[in-house]
Amino acid sequence: MVLSDRTIARYLEEGRIEIEPYDESLLQPSSVDVRVDRFFRVFHNSRYPYIDVREEQEDLTELVEVDDDTPFVLHPGEFVLGSTLERIRLPDDLVARLEGKALALDTLVPTTQGWKTMGDLRAGDLVFDEDGFPAVVLAATPPMTGRPCFEIRFSDGTAVVTDVDHQWRTIAKRDRRRGLRVDRIVTTGEIAETLRVGDEVNHHVPLAGAVWYPERDLPIDPYVLGVWLGDGTTTKAEITCADDEILAEVAAAGYEVARQRTRPLVYRVGGTGHTRCATTRSARLCFKASRIQTATSIASGAVI
Repeated sequence: MVLSDRTIARYLEEGRIEIEPYDESLLQPSSVDVRVDRFFRVFHNSRYPYIDVREEQEDLTELVEVDDDTPFVLHPGEFVLGSTLERIRLPDDLVARLEGKALALDTLVPTTQGWKTMGDLRAGDLVFDEDGFPAVVLAATPPMTGRPCFEIRFSDGTAVVTDVDHQWRTIAKRDRRRGLRVDRIVTTGEIAETLRVGDEVNHHVPLAGAVWYPERDLPIDPYVLGVWLGDGTTTKAEITCADDEILAEVAAAGYEVARQRTRPLVYRVGGTGHTRCATTRSARLCFKASRIQTATSIASGAVI
């Protein structure tokens, strides 16, 4: 049986469960968060071919104490034992376990190597934090079953299945009303309990920052491609534009920009024509420049 937050709070008050020091903000819908202390036991596995509990292997591990202002870096694949700031005592008829904040295994997650599912993520993979910078996955738990879950649906139609204890950074209506823009950490269960205030959605989730992917050579300059997708001619390497700054940016990216004589606001990009395939009836555009030469196939208005 999984204890509810009310039962955990009652057991704490009765003394059946002891947590020292205890902070009420750590109590979750069906668990209590714990914090990592500054003591870690690091393993030196290279000193022994295997661990034998029947023998004294005193130099197998080393106790490390980290200063308050010094980071402790855990590299991918490393295993250490860490002490918690809290000391916990449970009665004989209760057990506890450490759990993650689970998402559905088919949840798509952007990584520096492209999209992966939650079930495919491994320690050492690089995902992105809330500011868009790469962050290392330190550990991944086995699949968790039998957990209470919700489907979270955002205003843009995106949906994700998450368990009741998954944590979110949201801005509540009371903070938006005050103009504070203060974001708070809440669980899925807490969002479900406070989903609306009157007729208004209570929780807003801030957008993540722009993703910083590693630099790479691309077949078409991203800015030029965006201009063509927004104001381009589907069957030609042409754009319709009345903004000199946009034309200057296209030229700065290394593309020749030529005004069409019969159409004053239409510009040819790259100076080449287009050909049409009679069998597939798809248009082929060739953007040519001093540093880029490629072909992009267009069908039914979508880039393939």
